[in-house]
Amino acid sequence: MSLRSLRLCGELDYDGAMVQPSGNRSIVGPVGVWWVVLLLPLMLSAARVPLSHRSVVPVESAALGVMAVTQLVASAWLAPFLFRDRYASLAVIASAGPMLVGAALLADVPVVRCLGPGLYLLVWMTSLTFWTRATAGSIFLGMLAAGWAVGAVVLRYLHVEFAAGSSILPPSAHRAFSPIDAVLSLTRQPGLGKLFMWGPVIGILLTGIISSLSFSRQVIHRLIPR
Repeated sequence: MSLRSLRLCGELDYDGAMVQPSGNRSIVGPVGVWWVVLLLPLMLSAARVPLSHRSVVPVESAALGVMAVTQLVASAWLAPFLFRDRYASLAVIASAGPMLVGAALLADVPVVRCLGPGLYLLVWMTSLTFWTRATAGSIFLGMLAAGWAVGAVVLRYLHVEFAAGSSILPPSAHRAFSPIDAVLSLTRQPGLGKLFMWGPVIGILLTGIISSLSFSRQVIHRLIPR
């Protein structure tokens, strides 16, 4: 077979080295870790363990929000591992929905309330899947995704805590550029929220799709360390 044919089949990387096809990897590891991570906040909510001194009462009423944020942050940190191939990605994304429904039932809120955060997390994790493919599972992907997921919230907290004032940005800006603010907002209201909340995450999805194409991956693989 020619060098080009081997690359298209996934048997060679872009440096010409032999690699194993990703389809031979087991999904047990990613799915097992994913479920352990998601069961932890569910168990804490069921046990009524307060996660802050300002926790709502009863504690389990916040289970849906806690589950949504856990999925968002955990999928960002563990993206190179969870989305390392198409089968693991499908299994991880498919198992996220039932955990949201379980959290909604525990919080005693209508299951339809899961629609907004569930769709947002679907777009988010699909974006991570394409970007994992584009960057060949680089650890820098997880660092960048986690930085975006929690960065805006941390910066806002530091400003409010140490600048003795409220955030300089309006709430709509936080929901647009902070995935945590966006997904929490969706857990507190029916429907899909405002359009501006979806702009950044959909943009990341589209750029991820483009970047995962073969001609884009050749450039990205040479720029980003694995």
